[in-house]
Amino acid sequence: MLLTLVIPGCRRRETPAPGAIAVLPFENLSGDHRADWMGTALAAVARYQLAGGTRVMAAATTGDAIATGAGEVISGYYIAREGTVQVYSFVERPSARQVRPVVDGTYTPDTLVAAATAISRSAGIRRLRMFPEARAVALRDWSEAGGRKDPQAGVELLEQAIEADPGFGPAYLELLRLKSAMGDQEGVERVLAKARRAKLGDAEEAQIGFRAALGAGEQANLDRAASAVLEYCGEDAEKLLELGAEAYRSRAFTSSARLYWQAARLNPKNSAAWNQLTYAEAFAGNKSGAERAVAGWKAADPSNPNADDSAGDIEFYFGSFAEAEAAYLRANRMKPSFLGAGSLLKAAWARLMTGDLTGADAVMSRYVEFRERAKDPRIGLTQAQWLYISGRRQQALREMEALYGQDTVAALAHGQRALWAIVSDSRPEALAQAQQALRGAGGDGAARVIAAVTAFLCQPPAGAAEWEQRAGKTFPGPQAAVLRMSSVAYALLLDHEPREAVPVLRSLVAQLEPAGSGAERALLASALVESGALGEARPLLERFPIPANDGIPVFACLYFPRLFEWRAKVLGDTAEGRRSLEIYRKLSQ
Repeated sequence: MLLTLVIPGCRRRETPAPGAIAVLPFENLSGDHRADWMGTALAAVARYQLAGGTRVMAAATTGDAIATGAGEVISGYYIAREGTVQVYSFVERPSARQVRPVVDGTYTPDTLVAAATAISRSAGIRRLRMFPEARAVALRDWSEAGGRKDPQAGVELLEQAIEADPGFGPAYLELLRLKSAMGDQEGVERVLAKARRAKLGDAEEAQIGFRAALGAGEQANLDRAASAVLEYCGEDAEKLLELGAEAYRSRAFTSSARLYWQAARLNPKNSAAWNQLTYAEAFAGNKSGAERAVAGWKAADPSNPNADDSAGDIEFYFGSFAEAEAAYLRANRMKPSFLGAGSLLKAAWARLMTGDLTGADAVMSRYVEFRERAKDPRIGLTQAQWLYISGRRQQALREMEALYGQDTVAALAHGQRALWAIVSDSRPEALAQAQQALRGAGGDGAARVIAAVTAFLCQPPAGAAEWEQRAGKTFPGPQAAVLRMSSVAYALLLDHEPREAVPVLRSLVAQLEPAGSGAERALLASALVESGALGEARPLLERFPIPANDGIPVFACLYFPRLFEWRAKVLGDTAEGRRSLEIYRKLSQ
């Protein structure tokens, strides 16, 4: 997503919860490498089952498991001989320096699931995810698919597993996950159709039904499907998180929130669950639900500044800027280095949205001071961008030009300067700046993208078809699909062709991650406003783009501060409309 492209900086990370169970690959002592797959299968099935009631991880060695926070380690070995498999398993608690044998049994290749179940039960976890009995060949292909780095190789193994055992539910579910991650929607539909014809267990049927309902997009069906998932998988925290994320990506936010709520109840210490729940509730339009999620998160993890930072995002999204600033500042007070002081940058944005330029500058100065102490080579660029979006254009231009001699930021400075020139309808100057940026970008990926897009936008005005053809030549390949769509949308807006930009922007917004598509939604609103479709634009302008925590988006000048002008047109002669117009005039002098 181009509009939210910022200069690389600190990113949000979640700290793994302690006390997980690590399951190591079981060692083959048979002397027959044809049986190696059994060790992978035993570990994979045990992890699958244990994930229904606790946090589980894969690890190669006990040392790796301890280093990544495991509280217990399950390991073992087996001997496969003449159609039997002798399995031995141990549970180690490193902190207590205890190792206890838990399984010593004889099985066959077709009953390895029973062996894995005995191993899983030995861990003492109350909730185990059910795993169906499976033919040895299907189990082999399913377990080996999980270790493939190439998704297509994993797909082929899973298809083989289903062919060998058409009722093997876990293979369908993993194949759906891979197909979805690869963006193969047609493949997802084919797998769903085949799965629904197969005779699967209740839990697998519930999950298949939920994924099918997501594809259909009918809320009534989604509600029923989510209820089935909660009935049959309601004790499986990992599966709820997986399906909640799938619903979130499909913009089925209400269903996503239902699953995330249950996942958070099962494991209140999982900050990632609370975080996603907060945004799912917000994007469903349920501010009170998002606030309840933040409250639950803070009660479960009171020392995590991310909860207050996310609370700030929610307040900002709904237009409560004073409350957003307060939440961001709480996050910064709790941990000043969190997100590289990104909460301070967002607090400055929140103050700026109220029209209080002096107050916003004061908060911004605190962010700049922190980044200067951290020796951030790009903080000068951020300062110039801040001046530009807050209405001090000439000063911003001077400060940006002063960066041309600094090797670490020169290409980025020329790229940003080129975009500002385009916005000011000075395409010859923009092209010269873009060419400078292209020459100096070197291995800086962000600078190359900015330079390429600005050079693209300097071409003569054209219609949508011509711009799409140009974009296909400039940004070829499936991996550049969003870049092509973004560039065409920007070009049409800059050519003052809002009606042609609307369908492009609709498609773009639909493809972007919801939390990061606020700026594109604002541009869609602008195109609708300029096309005279004020009613369609209004709901888009009732929400605000959540600010980035690691810099000012390079393409922010396309929508800010004009966002307030568009709001004023939609709201008309109302108190909020007049206030929006006042802020726009203040920030666009």
